[in-house]
Amino acid sequence: MLRRAIDIIAAGTAPETLYERRWAETVLEAVLSRLRKEFEAEGQLARFEILKPFLMGEKQAPSGKEVASSLGVTETAAYSAVHRLRRRYGELLRQEIAQTVTRPEEIDEELRHLAQVLSQ
Repeated sequence: MLRRAIDIIAAGTAPETLYERRWAETVLEAVLSRLRKEFEAEGQLARFEILKPFLMGEKQAPSGKEVASSLGVTETAAYSAVHRLRRRYGELLRQEIAQTVTRPEEIDEELRHLAQVLSQ
């Protein structure tokens, strides 16, 4: 992470932009950690690790068939598991963002800002 920050600064990124980027990454890391702990508490940590690439947008995410095989379920069930994981991640993200705003009406605006910061 420090190396990345140094590269961004060297590329002429404004300190405010760097701060916002780090804030956004911290929020996402906190949400991922909460989700991981939920799976761990349910004894499903291995399942979480199999499904996690679908949250992270990894270019080398496994195929539906590979996930199904790893989980011992049908492909349809694997896609459903990914969908439920993403939905729960979204719920936790909204909860995390809700802690940073003063009014519930600001949550969607803050989520849009977070997405904008991450897209830069």
